[in-house]
Amino acid sequence: MSSIYVAIGLTERFLLKFDAAKTIHKLRTISLIGIPLLLLVMLNSSMIPIPKFQSRYMVGNYKKTDLTLMHEWIAANTDKDKTFLTAPTDFSFPCEAKRSMPIGWKAIIHEPFFMFPWYKNFSEVYSTTLTATLGKDVLTVADSNYNKVLYAPEHPPVKIDYRLDDITKCHFIEALGKTIHQEGNYILTEFKSY
Repeated sequence: MSSIYVAIGLTERFLLKFDAAKTIHKLRTISLIGIPLLLLVMLNSSMIPIPKFQSRYMVGNYKKTDLTLMHEWIAANTDKDKTFLTAPTDFSFPCEAKRSMPIGWKAIIHEPFFMFPWYKNFSEVYSTTLTATLGKDVLTVADSNYNKVLYAPEHPPVKIDYRLDDITKCHFIEALGKTIHQEGNYILTEFKSY
């Protein structure tokens, strides 16, 4: 915020020569009123009447999504050594739930010793292959497959304890394990292998 005042101060020095002091004064007044007002709105976004903006700024008083509430429930009510299978686009899971995942899309090491096993596990867990995803966005295909293809091998690459699904997208809800918790459209179940 201070950079705005620095810019105004520098501009004022140069524009005074051109008699633009009134314009600078208006800009300063708008900034002095607008910045605190914008900050107040962002810190209290749950009160904005437009639902799209109520959880957009995740600071202060914002409306938490069902997924965020599920993550917080997981963080408060599950053992720290449990592993959760989630959709590959659930990027907030590690930060909010503070639990392990068998495979992740982000924060991977771009070295052969990591990438080859990661690719093998990611392909297996999310039913993606190079030929099936050729010319497509791999993350989109993996997310779609998570909801259409039930991953339940007898011996998963790592121990998986729970699975998190959106019931509005999942095509095999009846095949999932025992329900542990539900938050809106999100359901946490025990991981069931065959």
